[in-house]
Amino acid sequence: MLFCSMLALVCLYVIQINLVVAATYRISGYEKAFRSLSEETKSLQAQEATTRSFKTIEELASAMQFEKVTHVEYIQVGGAVVAQGKVR
Repeated sequence: MLFCSMLALVCLYVIQINLVVAATYRISGYEKAFRSLSEETKSLQAQEATTRSFKTIEELASAMQFEKVTHVEYIQVGGAVVAQGKVR
């Protein structure tokens, strides 16, 4: 009887240790994924700052041959208001 009780306790101990090790392994994987995502977030934030800079937007508009609108007139077509820009 005592031997069966000890054997049952040893089995429970082994199962609990196994569960703890598995949970620790999963946590380690989550921490690695978190660090990777944090680095990617920092990289994307830096890229966003570069992309959103006014100079970059002006260069992109120039490359696409956009022109500045100096005067806007609103005209009515079919009851709806439509904006018309004039480049000077």
